[in-house]
Amino acid sequence: MRLSIFLILLSLPLAAQEPGAPASKPLESNPVQDLYDLASHYYNEAKGEKNPDAKKEAYRLAATKFDRLLRSHPKNTKAIESWYFLALCYRELGEDKASRNCFETTATRWTSGPFVSAASHYLATDDYEKQQWLSASKWFRILATTTDKDEIRHDALYKRFVCFHKLKNDALTIPALNAVLEDKGSPYTERARLTLAQLYQQKNQQRQAYELFIILADSKNKEVKSNAILQAALLSQKLGDKKATKVWFTRSMSDLGSREWHGQSQVALMNLHYQDKEWQSVIDVYKKGNFKLDQKTVLQRLIMTAKSYEALGNTKEVSRLEVEISKLSPKTMTVYQASYRALVRSHLTKAPDFPRKAEIFLKQHGEEKKLDAKTHSIRLLLANHYYKKKNYRSALDHYQELRLGLIDKSNLLGTRYHLAKSAIALNLEKESLDAIAAFFRGHPGAKQETSLLLNRAEIYSKQGQADAALKDYETILTKTTDEKLRLNLMQRISALYQERKDYPKLVAVQEKLLAIPALDNETKASANFWLGWNEYRLKNHAKSLPYLVKARELAPGKFTSQVGPILIRCAFHASDLELLQKEIELLRQSDRNAPLPSAITTWLGASLAKAEQHQKGWSFLKEGISTSKNKIQPVIWRLFAKSSLAAKQPDDALKAAEEILKLEESPYRKAEAHFFQSQAYVDSKKFEEARQATSDALDLRPQGELDIALRLHAGDIEMAAKQPGEALRHYLIVESLYSKSPEDKKTAAAKVVTCLKIIGTPEALKKLPEFEAKAK
Repeated sequence: MRLSIFLILLSLPLAAQEPGAPASKPLESNPVQDLYDLASHYYNEAKGEKNPDAKKEAYRLAATKFDRLLRSHPKNTKAIESWYFLALCYRELGEDKASRNCFETTATRWTSGPFVSAASHYLATDDYEKQQWLSASKWFRILATTTDKDEIRHDALYKRFVCFHKLKNDALTIPALNAVLEDKGSPYTERARLTLAQLYQQKNQQRQAYELFIILADSKNKEVKSNAILQAALLSQKLGDKKATKVWFTRSMSDLGSREWHGQSQVALMNLHYQDKEWQSVIDVYKKGNFKLDQKTVLQRLIMTAKSYEALGNTKEVSRLEVEISKLSPKTMTVYQASYRALVRSHLTKAPDFPRKAEIFLKQHGEEKKLDAKTHSIRLLLANHYYKKKNYRSALDHYQELRLGLIDKSNLLGTRYHLAKSAIALNLEKESLDAIAAFFRGHPGAKQETSLLLNRAEIYSKQGQADAALKDYETILTKTTDEKLRLNLMQRISALYQERKDYPKLVAVQEKLLAIPALDNETKASANFWLGWNEYRLKNHAKSLPYLVKARELAPGKFTSQVGPILIRCAFHASDLELLQKEIELLRQSDRNAPLPSAITTWLGASLAKAEQHQKGWSFLKEGISTSKNKIQPVIWRLFAKSSLAAKQPDDALKAAEEILKLEESPYRKAEAHFFQSQAYVDSKKFEEARQATSDALDLRPQGELDIALRLHAGDIEMAAKQPGEALRHYLIVESLYSKSPEDKKTAAAKVVTCLKIIGTPEALKKLPEFEAKAK
């Protein structure tokens, strides 16, 4: 009884100790121990009980006994265990308030031990799941201080921090995070350090945050590392530590994970070196590459570099950079307007250099004239040019830069549509969804709606948002009259229902598909397949057959291999031997190597063997046995042995006999196995082994037909070995001494007649009439 309680404790979230050993003097009365043992007995009985009512009654009895023990002996050493198990009993009985009171008593009345740990674990977990953060934090504290399991302590300390974080109590959150950091071996250390650093940033405690980001900058997590390096650079700048700031921005420049910040890091680092008149360092940082920056920042970067070259006396580089700077400088209105008119003419005449000149125009004037309609007119022309050339990346970049309020309203629909289609072509899911939503808001009911709904449904489907995808597909289905599109949509909806395993709706779609006139055979076959598969899933095997057979008839190339295994299982469940053979043959005609469940091939082989169809029986039994992962029963080995002998497969018969000898304890069955061996050896012309196997079988003294068969077989061995004289001796003994019935005597006499004829001596021929008469 106590061992069972111990095993139950081991299965709890925190294992408790084994109940104390019984008193060393078994004849002395110990009412507390007796009461505890009785309660434990009911508890263990409840744990093992399958009947719900009996289980509940056993828990109630256990609770009653534990409660009686606590009322009568509240200070006994068994009290803590009794409180704990009483809590578990109430928990199983659904009396949550009573269970919680018992757990709280266990966790607060005592200060250590596995029962305190286990009780606090239950309380903490319950409160955490109910988002009762303050209460949960209390129990996590107790759990962390009482558990002897590192993993549980790590988890308790971290979840205690989460509780305070949820309460938005920084005064408690920070010490809780520090406790996680001090918890040796905790898997949450880095996460806690990052959270604490961010918390210090929010509280404007820059120094503390900076020190933590320095540690995080060596993280093995690339994302954490990159962010920490950047934050360390920004914080050191705020703290006025210019030297450290240079170091951190330099690290950010070389960190691959900070690639998106390389441009800003480069400019910040150049600025620091420029302020300190470190001209060569400014140039070195500039040479690290050109990064995507806004025009104003690009101009600032070029100016700093030009002035650094000037300070070093490199006039050639200064001149080159001044050309670039001049291209970015504001132009006069006259130049702007002249360039615009030239570009419009270039576009109208389809000049091949229009895209290049348009790009230059936008680089020169795009930022300064970003509120001028002419700028956006050129940008729209350039975007449309890229769209027609299927250069969707460039088209999208320019469409996104457009200020739609500054372009002609007649162009809005096409612009929004092309923007969405460009994002779709580039597989940019978020940008695509945003653009589609903008199109629908601006142009409800437009004819392009169907195309975009279809695109959006496909994106939702890729993202696993099956409900959203289905909604779009169904919306299109209600609006379109295009039969080809309707068919396509229904197939897509069907695929989503398959993914969601919503089989009733899947079946409904298949039935609708079959109602479409002039449906192609492959689609009909698919619909029939899923209808049949669903009936099979529901174990309506007979109903599934016509659908599956129809699917195979309509599209044999696609569905034979899919339908075959299901039809085979249906035939197996129906124990239809003829149908099972037929379906296996059809499947194997399509795929010679199609795997079949070993249970099915074994059953089929055994059934054929019992029906004396040994050649087929041997083939299926061999396949079933060779692919089975389960233990083969002796009766299957016996059937395999018989079929192998009938099919002239002596090696398989020998293997079957060996297995029978390993598995069987019955002398009769062992003798039968030796008989199989002997017959196989005769087929292999191994006569000495055959004689030995027969002798081994007879040594086991089998009774009845097997005894007669073995003795006759001894003669058959000699006949096969062309020793008719020896064979005659065996047959005569059987005829005269061992035959139990007239039929036995006739069989033995007939074999004697055959021997006498082969021997052919006068003496043998003289005896022939006597045995010919007996053989009749």
